[in-house]
Amino acid sequence: MKGKAVLSRALATTFFSQNSVVVDERIAFTTGRDKFNNYWGFFNAGLHVPKTIVLNPKAIEEVKTFSSKEIVVKDISGKRGSDLFKCKKEELHSLMKKLDKEKNYIIQEFIPIEKELRILVVGDKVLGAFSKETCDWKHNIALGAKPIPFPLTEELKEIALKAAKSVQLEITGVDVALSKGKWFVLETNRSPQFKGFESATKINVAKEIVKYLEEKFKKQKK
Repeated sequence: MKGKAVLSRALATTFFSQNSVVVDERIAFTTGRDKFNNYWGFFNAGLHVPKTIVLNPKAIEEVKTFSSKEIVVKDISGKRGSDLFKCKKEELHSLMKKLDKEKNYIIQEFIPIEKELRILVVGDKVLGAFSKETCDWKHNIALGAKPIPFPLTEELKEIALKAAKSVQLEITGVDVALSKGKWFVLETNRSPQFKGFESATKINVAKEIVKYLEEKFKKQKK
């Protein structure tokens, strides 16, 4: 996967430098996905996010200031629920010993989730949303959660577009969670899976992406 990511960035950089149309232009001048920087983007856009810090030697003291009794530890570049752990604050030291030393992690306050949604954004258009139904604390379709249709509101559309733009993603799956009456942005996915979304919404995602590409190409040629 790392080799493919490097090749993708090299191709994107080459085409972008030649003024060719590139989708997800961020890939042409970035080192890749970084959850911590994304959270700063969400926060600066005025969106609700769980309190987040980088895992380092000082983290054991810093998590004591968290309001939640439990915390979530994430691989800073992980996806589909991989390298995602939950523990009590006092258990962090023990967990740190088990983590992959070659990876970087972030720590977040654990927020009680009433409902978690995936909202798909293509350009300036919000295609739709589904809720992730599961008994597990991890709400990942890849881990067995079921996609259930969920009606979009203007508030959710605004949140999804703000989240996507704050991290410069043109095509993304925005994960939001309802907790204590507020919608929190949990993540933006650069390469969201379509299967769960399409089964819940009956929307042809590939067709919508092609339409977006055609419009972007036309605008650049004008």
